[in-house]
Amino acid sequence: MLITCPACGKQVSDTTPNCIHCNAPLKTEDSAPDESQEKIEFESLSTSEQDALEREFRASNPDAQKQWDTIKNQRRTVAIIIISSIVITLLGIGITLYLMLGTDIFIKTTVNIHYSGNVKYEYTETTFSPICWVLLVGFFILPITIGEIIIKRLEKRIPTLMSEYAKSFSEWLEEKGYEYEPVQLFL
Repeated sequence: MLITCPACGKQVSDTTPNCIHCNAPLKTEDSAPDESQEKIEFESLSTSEQDALEREFRASNPDAQKQWDTIKNQRRTVAIIIISSIVITLLGIGITLYLMLGTDIFIKTTVNIHYSGNVKYEYTETTFSPICWVLLVGFFILPITIGEIIIKRLEKRIPTLMSEYAKSFSEWLEEKGYEYEPVQLFL
């Protein structure tokens, strides 16, 4: 449950001994959670109460804050890699198509069939240069493949960090008198 800090007037969890905003004491040592009290289910709290408890946990535990920052940064990196791969692919395809259509890089093959010096049939076939096909395929496949390799390496680390973070958060909540069962992540 959230209470108002008497010093700064901001909302904080009633289980914290000090305000997370101004560090003012909120209660005395003898008001710690009673073991005979029934534990409160974390999921039954409102989202703002859950967020306040989680911020309090990270403020009191520097290692948890580092884990949280690493998880956020790795998720951000995954998003940036995906967007970058798409942009590079689209730019590469655009440049290749411009080269294919806007310049004279075609291979022209003309077949003439002559009968007694007179041209009876002439056939001209125009195809793109093989280098254009290599560029097109390269710009399409290479950024996506590199991005996928990097993402797979990052995604192996994220679930481990998240489960470590959830375990320490669960233990911290238990000490505060809350019941919390971490969610299993299947990423």
